[in-house]
Amino acid sequence: MAPFKEGCQIRLGEAAQAGFKACLTDDIRTALLTKLGKSASAGDTAPAICNSRFETLLDLTKFGSYSKSAAINRVVLRNTLVESVKAAGRVTFQKKLDRYRMIFDGGNERVQLLFTDGSTDTCDILVGADGSRSTINQQVGVRNIVDIHSHMMFLNKGDLTQQVIKNLSARLQSGPVIAITKDMLFYFALYLPPLRGQSSQENGGAQYDLDQGSFYYYYSYTAVPLGVPDLQQLTIQENRAL
Repeated sequence: MAPFKEGCQIRLGEAAQAGFKACLTDDIRTALLTKLGKSASAGDTAPAICNSRFETLLDLTKFGSYSKSAAINRVVLRNTLVESVKAAGRVTFQKKLDRYRMIFDGGNERVQLLFTDGSTDTCDILVGADGSRSTINQQVGVRNIVDIHSHMMFLNKGDLTQQVIKNLSARLQSGPVIAITKDMLFYFALYLPPLRGQSSQENGGAQYDLDQGSFYYYYSYTAVPLGVPDLQQLTIQENRAL
């Protein structure tokens, strides 16, 4: 597998750029900016809203007040940001948090972390950024994850080749696309990081780093399609069976 293929695509706009400028050193910020993807014809873009025939209804790139953004692989972003922290010995991998508790240390209240391997650590402030199945959320009692039974979504991310890019329509190459029908939505975007360290001839004619490039799309229903069992009823039946 090529490097950095894991993870979903996210998009970084003006607010992210301002945060990078305020918080990152120039070398880290420069390294990060070189990894931002482009469309096949432009830099920062905004989605184009299309009908089911991919005819453009509204191109948000042309609206000056709409924030434009550039794509990046989430793993690429994480690895770039963590590099200096790792070099300073301030990050630890292969640890799973079991729970936390409040302790008093020299008269000061602190947070003690208890890991599943029996080790512990302490901190002044604990930030729970551990995802939708957050251990911290569960212990605090936050109920911010709500099951939605009226929607279904299919998400896919795949590798790019020069032939795949050539086969895409000009509309799909020019920037993110949102196609909408009465009860369905389709989103498509490319991640095309700039080619560095080799010529396009050495890279099969591609102007982009295809080892890191990818396509990303999701397709959602706003109603359960015909023939698919109602998810809420299935859940109720499963609970009754238990």
